[in-house]
Amino acid sequence: MSKKEDDAAANDSTLKAALKYVAATGLAFSVIAAVVEGIRFGLGVFAGAVIALVNLIVLARIVEAFLTKKGNTAPWAIIAVLKLFFLLGGVWLLMKSEAVSGVALVAGYMSLPVGAVIASLFGPKPPEDTKEP
Repeated sequence: MSKKEDDAAANDSTLKAALKYVAATGLAFSVIAAVVEGIRFGLGVFAGAVIALVNLIVLARIVEAFLTKKGNTAPWAIIAVLKLFFLLGGVWLLMKSEAVSGVALVAGYMSLPVGAVIASLFGPKPPEDTKEP
């Protein structure tokens, strides 16, 4: 395996670890919220965690497409705009319908930064940028 393939595999394992930690953090937040504040609040936290996880997955694909520059990147730019539209629109619809509270969504969405920090501390480390002579 070449160095470039090794780097791609390491970056992939780092991303998978981040996704796992974000999902686990969201699930833990949801269970804690359901126990402390009730099922409805716990489901709101779960909805926020799902939004955060899907956002991370789509963002990772968009960034990968722009960095690898394989093929035309214009469709990914459109997907990025659609992602933002659906993220903001979906959250607005959830809050407008009063299906979940804003505090619950924010608590669930917090699984993204908390899970990312935990993944960076305890997950696999990305490859070092060492220059070969």
